[in-house]
Amino acid sequence: MNHRRMGITLMIAGLLAFIIGLWITTKSTNDRRAVAGADAEEQMENLITLATADGVLTPNEENKLKEKALQFEQDPEAFVQKARQIAADSTAPSEAEIVDQSKKKGDAFESFVVSRLDEEHWTIVEWAGDKFDNGRFAETTLHPDLKVQLNTFIDTTILWIECKYRTSAPGGKVSISYPDQLERYRKYQSEFEIPVYVALGIGGTPSKPKDLFLIPLDSINDVQIRLNEIQEYSKPPSEMFFYDADQKRWR
Repeated sequence: MNHRRMGITLMIAGLLAFIIGLWITTKSTNDRRAVAGADAEEQMENLITLATADGVLTPNEENKLKEKALQFEQDPEAFVQKARQIAADSTAPSEAEIVDQSKKKGDAFESFVVSRLDEEHWTIVEWAGDKFDNGRFAETTLHPDLKVQLNTFIDTTILWIECKYRTSAPGGKVSISYPDQLERYRKYQSEFEIPVYVALGIGGTPSKPKDLFLIPLDSINDVQIRLNEIQEYSKPPSEMFFYDADQKRWR
């Protein structure tokens, strides 16, 4: 009898242990799922923030959000709708607007440089544009901004001028280009035997920069330029440009 009671007791104890263990396991699994779900939702929220940072939600960004939502076992349409609403309510400038503002500044500075070349002595041979369609563009698009010709009684001289405007020079230095562009201009300079200069405007406005430099491409060794190293190429912005072909210097 005692053995039978002990057996029943052990069976009950085992059953209770199984029930408790199942409860603990289920709770642990649910907790992990809750944590995973919260983590996935947080990541989706971060993605939405990144996608709508410029105030525009592109079709490609929508597709990426849907893919991630499915990956995290979340409702893709719900997150896309939320992203659309955030983008619609945003007051941030779009990428297109930012690019457009940058282009306007560049165009204005190019016009300023042209205004410093008087018509009596200078001819604008080429003014490179940046129009393209489906990846097609004119070869001149890759050239420096301006191809100019100095006309004197003795001779004519062809030069290229790349125009760069920067609103400021933090730490006394500015980034004027990227390596591929500089290398391309070096190639053009060698291939066409036409000197390339960089007109660098800093501060003020693109139409009236505070500081101005006319730097020979041969004197540029890096995409970042320190202002204290280019002072010899400084020129008062209010003065007209003239090029000494014999000395190969602006004055």
